Amino acid sequence: MNYNVYAYLIYLPVIFWITFRVGWLFYTHGEIYILGLFQGNKQLTKAVNNTLLAGYYLVNLGYATFTLSFWQPIETVQEIISTVASNVGLITLALALMHYFNLAAIAWLGKSQFLVRKTPTNGADGLTSKTRNHGKLLHS
Repeated sequence: MNYNVYAYLIYLPVIFWITFRVGWLFYTHGEIYILGLFQGNKQLTKAVNNTLLAGYYLVNLGYATFTLSFWQPIETVQEIISTVASNVGLITLALALMHYFNLAAIAWLGKSQFLVRKTPTNGADGLTSKTRNHGKLLHS
């Protein structure tokens, strides 16, 4: 008997819960770091944080479901446990690595002058009148 469907029924809810829970924690607790990077620009921080959350969900859920196509046939209950545990562990490690990469990127961006505007701003949104009128962001 092939137990793959049973393994999928265990694996998918577990991995989706982990992904959504961790993503929401990153979203809510990471906003303060992004706000610091953008010198208090709340509108830009919210937009970037939402985009990061959507990307995080897409990458992780896509990877988690994509890996199902590589699973070998599962013939015993012991193989169900082993397969589910190893795949959940792999996804969890991938999430941790992505988290540490993001922290390193935030630290680097925070120390560099990469995000500092050199043009004067006119409004609370951080955009100059020229940028606002043309609908483009100035980065220099």
